[in-house]
Amino acid sequence: MRLINVNTFELKEFFGADAPHYAILSHRWEKEEVTFQDLLSGRGKTMLGWKKIEGCCQMASLDQLEWAWVDSCCIDKSSSAELSEAINSMFRWYRDAEVCYAYLSDVLGPLDWRPGFTMEDFRSSKWFTRGWTLQELLAPDELKFFDKDWEEMGTKESLREALSLVTGIKHLFNFEDASVAQKMSWAAKRVTTRLEDQAYCLLGIFGVNMPPLYGEGPGAFLRLQLEIMRISNDESLFAWEDDSIESGGLLAPSPKSFRYSTDIISADPPLIERPPYLMTNRGLEIFLYFRELDLDDGYAFRVNPGENQRLAPLNCAREGKEGDPLGVTISLGPNAEGNFQRTGCNFIVHDRRWWQEGELVPTAQSTYRLEKVWINQPQINSGTHSYCYFRIRTLDLNAFGWEITQRYLLNSELGRWGADADGCVNLKLSNSTGSIIFQEAQSWYRGVPMLKLSCTGKNGYAALVLVNTLNDHYFRSDVFGHLRNPIFDKLISNEPTVLTKSVGGGKSLQASVWKEGGSGSRVIFNVKLEVVDEVPEDFRI
Repeated sequence: MRLINVNTFELKEFFGADAPHYAILSHRWEKEEVTFQDLLSGRGKTMLGWKKIEGCCQMASLDQLEWAWVDSCCIDKSSSAELSEAINSMFRWYRDAEVCYAYLSDVLGPLDWRPGFTMEDFRSSKWFTRGWTLQELLAPDELKFFDKDWEEMGTKESLREALSLVTGIKHLFNFEDASVAQKMSWAAKRVTTRLEDQAYCLLGIFGVNMPPLYGEGPGAFLRLQLEIMRISNDESLFAWEDDSIESGGLLAPSPKSFRYSTDIISADPPLIERPPYLMTNRGLEIFLYFRELDLDDGYAFRVNPGENQRLAPLNCAREGKEGDPLGVTISLGPNAEGNFQRTGCNFIVHDRRWWQEGELVPTAQSTYRLEKVWINQPQINSGTHSYCYFRIRTLDLNAFGWEITQRYLLNSELGRWGADADGCVNLKLSNSTGSIIFQEAQSWYRGVPMLKLSCTGKNGYAALVLVNTLNDHYFRSDVFGHLRNPIFDKLISNEPTVLTKSVGGGKSLQASVWKEGGSGSRVIFNVKLEVVDEVPEDFRI
């Protein structure tokens, strides 16, 4: 590793056990950070980022340390080999440092002449939103927090209550004891400049190594999970839920999928004995105990029971409910004969009925059986997505007193509303859902119709439903409840499909939907809405 002398600001490289005691800096990258090349050229001291380096070195000198490490200037990022080594070693470097200084440049600390300071100022720092600072919080034994002017605000020990509150981490000093799902949940709301860093910043936390491949996009997170699976049998890795997708594999598409997994723990010893599982060229090979989904299951409405849906319990549970394992729903996949896929990706099953006194309990309709299955895992690479493009044309709405009032996206990162053109509303989706809200004058108390549009891979879906409303709070809740509920989806076919919903007052809306054509991953859809006088008798939602 390369260290900076706190007195002369000269760089020196050390190897292995020859490295001296050193301090280390944790910070957010901002404007004019001093790089390795800037420091060598002599222009570093004229840059805005020099204050961080100078402050770090001053603190290290006060702590009787001669050397310090600052990522911006101690890594030659022009060398891919050096960058790869640094990414895979960084957690260890923070762990082995004598002290870590967390510099929160957007916080004014609790000095006597700042009587307005509150802990909310500390907790609202952007330092807590960055992906790389997660390992910088967990790895060091001695961590000191400094404000914008390098005034100390406290340590990891003295601020542990505030730190746990803002990060959701209960394992600040024993993170190794947390489950895979819990560790992932700590990163779920954090962001990185490069998409791949969402995975690379977690390598040390999970104790794995892999070469960085910038340009692979979300494939980096898939590789991370495969590395975790290689060294761990913690099945909480599969205990995630993601509102933006409706089907997929057992491995999650991003850390955000674990945002509801803060209390999921691994079952130790395992509740369910199963042989080791591994990734193959056919998919994830795993032995599962499962049974068919019963129509009387409380969560049956969230998937389509007619598509060979099965329930599969996992070796993990919620804290406080260790005897009730969580599970997922799977079904035979459409793309590979004999392979399964995870369905109902937007929820995790918890049903105390299926586990009693250490045994899986059969239902009146089906029993559990152990079977080796292969579960398809979408191969995400190069940051590419399959998109559906929707054009929604509204006909004569104004003449009947109707108008488009609101538009929603379930996940703004996976969809975008385009500019209205030629009387059409334009929407682009990738494995997500959007909706358009229509309203008739004086109809608020009766509810309003919503056109739901969703995309899974290259498949487009549409449904027209009635949303009950009381006020804006309930309205938004009702809308997003519909967006997350796949039972309202109707597959768009090559033939015109009529979707109609009564909206009261003797009027109805009819959506004529058909696939217009396209090539590759670009599929175009036209959706035409018009007012009709009668609701077809055979229509059902």
